[in-house]
Amino acid sequence: MGKVISVASQKGGVGKSTTTTLLANFFFFHFGLNIAIIDADYAQFSISKRREDELKVLPKSKKLQSAYELLYADRKPYHIVRTKLKNLDTVLEEIIDQYDYIFLDLAGTMYQPGIFNAYRKINHFLIPVAKDNFSLKSAIEFYQVITQKIKPTSVYESCFLYFNRVPRRHRINKMLPLLMKKLPFMPIYMSEYLIYETAYRSTLFPIPKAKMEAVKMLDFAKLVLTNVQNINPSVGDTQADNTKSVNA
Repeated sequence: MGKVISVASQKGGVGKSTTTTLLANFFFFHFGLNIAIIDADYAQFSISKRREDELKVLPKSKKLQSAYELLYADRKPYHIVRTKLKNLDTVLEEIIDQYDYIFLDLAGTMYQPGIFNAYRKINHFLIPVAKDNFSLKSAIEFYQVITQKIKPTSVYESCFLYFNRVPRRHRINKMLPLLMKKLPFMPIYMSEYLIYETAYRSTLFPIPKAKMEAVKMLDFAKLVLTNVQNINPSVGDTQADNTKSVNA
């Protein structure tokens, strides 16, 4: 049975769908895992729309068409299914045994029918945090909801917080060791790179790992995979001196 991973938050605009797409890319192309994405981010459906746009562009470019045919000569692109929350149980039941990991993309709000049922279907949570006090407070509140209200009656296995879209000038390296003593923050973070939103957010083609931004993103993906394959560590167990930037 596959495990469900969700980059989730009660706050919109913190990069949930982008991180989901980047992780799916590395899980599928680099780690060779059998994955799928359930796009339940109503009404944006940005990931499934991205796939549709990429498929529309293919016939217009011989170069892309040739690359696509070579890449998928003996396999298909990873599966993306669009659904509303009311149909999530049915969709999961149909595909849960077919994949190693299923990424579940949700809207950034808890004020929608069926959202708590969706949370109870998630094995591993990743909570993105922007570099401001409001976002940090919101993320901590969401973490408490997940661990106190969802965890006891769900398939919950782990929950990690991470700083996302960190600008070039920041003080995260000073903040993280303190936060990691109290909360399960990941010891690395993702910097703010436009390329993550554009070229690297492909659902059809692998991220070019030779680029510096891609190398750092791969470090992040490796840590996520390690985390979801192991038991969630106790708060404070993570070594603070391992703190580093994913894209420093």
